[in-house]
Amino acid sequence: MKRLGIISDNIIGANDTGVKFSKFGLPTFVSLDVDNLDAIEDTIKVISVNTNTRHANPQEAYKCVSEVTDRLKKVGIDYFYKKIDSTLRGNPGIEIQGILDTLKLDMCVIVPSFPDHRRIVENGYLLVKSSKEDNADYPVCHIPTLLESEIETQVGLINLSDVRTGAKHLEKKLFELKTSGIKFIVVDAVSEGDLAVIANAIKVYSNHCLIAGSAGLTAHLPFVLDFNDNDSKILIKEQPSILVIAATFNQTTADQIAELKKMKDIRVIELATELLNKNKEEVFEKLLSEAEEALRNNLITVIATDTLLKNREELEGYKISENVSLYGTFLAEGLGNTAKALALRGLVTDIVVTGGGTTSYVVKQMGADGIILEQELLSGIPLGKLKGGKCEGIRIITKAGGFGTKDALAKVVAFLKNTNLYAIVD
Repeated sequence: MKRLGIISDNIIGANDTGVKFSKFGLPTFVSLDVDNLDAIEDTIKVISVNTNTRHANPQEAYKCVSEVTDRLKKVGIDYFYKKIDSTLRGNPGIEIQGILDTLKLDMCVIVPSFPDHRRIVENGYLLVKSSKEDNADYPVCHIPTLLESEIETQVGLINLSDVRTGAKHLEKKLFELKTSGIKFIVVDAVSEGDLAVIANAIKVYSNHCLIAGSAGLTAHLPFVLDFNDNDSKILIKEQPSILVIAATFNQTTADQIAELKKMKDIRVIELATELLNKNKEEVFEKLLSEAEEALRNNLITVIATDTLLKNREELEGYKISENVSLYGTFLAEGLGNTAKALALRGLVTDIVVTGGGTTSYVVKQMGADGIILEQELLSGIPLGKLKGGKCEGIRIITKAGGFGTKDALAKVVAFLKNTNLYAIVD
């Protein structure tokens, strides 16, 4: 399995960045002694190094970071992440330059945003959002201008509109800037969904570029940097985090989704089946981004096809049926991959799935050998835990499309939210 090296200018950054990978199940070590990097066991997959250069002069910072990079390269590090301060303190440009020169790389993607801590980047400006009710944004600096003053070279910028067009589009923008000779590329991001898109776009360049940012982006990197071939299991959160997947043409499930929408803290994401004949990858990429953002905001997240959410009297019934028939397998497979991606990022504790075909693909894509059944929540609606694979231990609740009363899904979700309940009183 490949290894990652994190280079931070202080111990706090080395820790808060490294822990994102530790949470994913990757053995992570914070090194305080760069002279002994070769003594670190091979079982350690992420080495986070504190260079202690936050307050060093530019020449010292460049020299130190270059030496640390060279040492990490010699002990077999494959990926490099330059941790920079979320408010751009220290010598970010100089230290990035030192790593690029040492590794002979010609591109660095820079993403300082940390939405969980109210640090965002829009139009190249680093903004700190107010914690007060006024919801004001306080500008810290214009990142390209700050970096250009440090390194005396042009810095590129990719705006939020490009990020929100999707990962494939973002890949092209990165390529355009790279081929035009721009090494330093700042990317806007104001939400976790934006960070997820950026991480997916970076994947194609991961062996050929440096990634720099705060601890915000690192929560999305373990999945896209191909760390998934290890045997470690994901860590399942204690707080319930519920994903509902409903892809069926059954009116019973449609009525149950309508009832579920009345609950608090619910986000329903519609999957338009008619778009699957245009750009399937883009549809599921957008779906994953929206679902990830909802789950990170602690919302019960419902992914439902338009076959359930739209008024059948206003639609051509045969057309919906045709979409489901034509794209049923791809739809189920895509939903399975989406569930897997969310689970591997530690965002899901419970998955509720309706429909046999969809359920089979979800369980298969998540790498489980099977399901250990624990109880029957309602008639015909069992609860179990996935057995085998990285997602072992995640609870899964399955339901046939036509099963259950109008409030069945609402009752199931209420049960999952309340960790003190042992059964549904029907």
